[in-house]
Amino acid sequence: MRPDLVIVHSPVGGGHKAAAAALAEAAFDRGLSTVVLDTFEHAPRVFGKAYLAAHLAWQGALPELYGKAYFGANQRMVSIRGAVSYLGVELLKGLVLASSTFAAAENLSVEGFSLERLRSSSLLAARSARRFIADKGLADEAFTTGLVHDVGKIVIALGLPGEFSRVVRESEASGRGVHLLEKEAFGVSHAEVGAYLLGVWGLPFTIVEAVAYHHQPGLIQEGPCVTLALLHAADAFVEAGGAGLDMAFLSRAGFAAQAPRWQEIVAEETAAAGAVA
Repeated sequence: MRPDLVIVHSPVGGGHKAAAAALAEAAFDRGLSTVVLDTFEHAPRVFGKAYLAAHLAWQGALPELYGKAYFGANQRMVSIRGAVSYLGVELLKGLVLASSTFAAAENLSVEGFSLERLRSSSLLAARSARRFIADKGLADEAFTTGLVHDVGKIVIALGLPGEFSRVVRESEASGRGVHLLEKEAFGVSHAEVGAYLLGVWGLPFTIVEAVAYHHQPGLIQEGPCVTLALLHAADAFVEAGGAGLDMAFLSRAGFAAQAPRWQEIVAEETAAAGAVA
């Protein structure tokens, strides 16, 4: 028999389980059948361990974002000015999250893993993706997505430093993608881990989806995918000069013709970053 309501919660963060129970009780009082699911009971054990370590590390860095992320994102827009302010807050949230994420991992030491390299490549992907499209709103979203698209690597590195080190070193030796080796080792990759975390923090679905599928965009068969296309291309050009670029997906998304120009943009941004350094 199908329940009237399914309540999904994360056991990490404080109050989530209690809130789920309270919601279930309220539903029961109204005659609704409910099922309460703990997300970590349906995910690889490594995911819970890594996420818990990252959550504890970030609590001090992000005290004002916990909880407020959800309520801020779900306020009604009562004016054009309010809507514009909301878009600005989303971009600012991405900047704060990216900055705090790297700050929380500043003392992280994992053999084979460079936090500075990750920071630089994320910024390069963000700057490039922003230039891929003229629409300011989409450009801002692409920038935010680029900044945070690899936070899952930091989550795993914080929670499982030894195991992640082996994955990174094997990737360097074999030439295989880190995300593929993560899947084999942990059952989940940094893309899914990062997307989950960003969802908990209240970022828009388009950003969460783009982060989750930026290595495998072809898995998305329908719906808007502009942000995913921009991130996928930026990441592919930044990390591997275009190797792994899913042209079939870009064609379906309507961006295949732009790929050569996008590669030029990444080259320009890379040169500019090198000049500044």
